[in-house]
Amino acid sequence: MTVPAAPLQLYDEALAKGDTSAVTRLMQEMLTGGAEPVSVLTDVIAAAQREVGRRWQRGEWTVAQEHAATAMAITATNIVAEHIESLPVSRGTVVVACAEREWHALPGMIINCALRAAGWDTTFLGASTNPLRLNQHLQDFGPDAVAVSCSVLSSLATCRRFIEASTAVGVPILVGGP
Repeated sequence: MTVPAAPLQLYDEALAKGDTSAVTRLMQEMLTGGAEPVSVLTDVIAAAQREVGRRWQRGEWTVAQEHAATAMAITATNIVAEHIESLPVSRGTVVVACAEREWHALPGMIINCALRAAGWDTTFLGASTNPLRLNQHLQDFGPDAVAVSCSVLSSLATCRRFIEASTAVGVPILVGGP
């Protein structure tokens, strides 16, 4: 088993070409070749996505190219998620959600996947989670913790409602983002 040489470069080239099949093959080769799943998430998928964002900001890529690259990153993250699904749950439960009005689900998906790889039983609630729905979920299922993804400044203010919803039922909460 071997991991392909220069996986970030290969992944980035596939994104630039819009080649979802190449992304899928690379992810499968890396994981079956022994690559650490969290490293694949952080050193390839997330690293490339940051560069995609920079290209969009500089006007080098269109919104359509950025969206296509994000869709491929979601596919890649789902492949990692399938790979780690067979790992045993050795810790408690964590609910991962995106802050209200936070439509960038990929960072939350990556965190969800990384927590699962670390042995946590996770539930990902998706983009722009309503704080009342979060509170109800916490009451219904009683997880050990909540992780909230907030990747844009405009969503940060809504995190207070998440903190209130979580602490109201006694569940520790961690809010993260750039």
